[in-house]
Amino acid sequence: MRSQRIAVSAAVLALAVTVGGLALTASSAVGQEQSGGQVQLWATPTLRGSGGGTILFTGAIGDYGVTKRLSGTQSEAILRKGTIKVDLAQIRAASNAAKPTVNPANCSVTLTFSGPVQILSGTGAYAGITGSLTLNESVAGVLPKTKSGSCNGNVVVPLGAFASITGSGTVG
Repeated sequence: MRSQRIAVSAAVLALAVTVGGLALTASSAVGQEQSGGQVQLWATPTLRGSGGGTILFTGAIGDYGVTKRLSGTQSEAILRKGTIKVDLAQIRAASNAAKPTVNPANCSVTLTFSGPVQILSGTGAYAGITGSLTLNESVAGVLPKTKSGSCNGNVVVPLGAFASITGSGTVG
């Protein structure tokens, strides 16, 4: 049972890191129309691992677009008015430390965690952007069962999954 939980935990954490890397990319942005302030982030990642999730900013920034995973711990938001590059190292550490809740009877799993994301740079309307966000991620899924009826935690993508990321912070 303990080895099952470890395998399931590993699968959920792999999903969370993949999902996190996708939607966390666009941590914040400041357009030319404002000098900065509070922003909120709303994102729905994909499970592909390379980006393409949708992202939306409200508050001091009103923009939307898609995410793209870059090398290492860096990701990028490709928005209508420019791009924003961020470092995901701290949120990935939070993801790796998070412990999923597993229901062994039906192989459903949930995982939530929070962490900061640092803004590295921007282009277009977001050139010279600074700041950070605290992001909150929720991941849920249903894993397949093995022939013996235990949860198969060796899969990277569950049978069904949902992920949501929200966040807020200050940009300048």
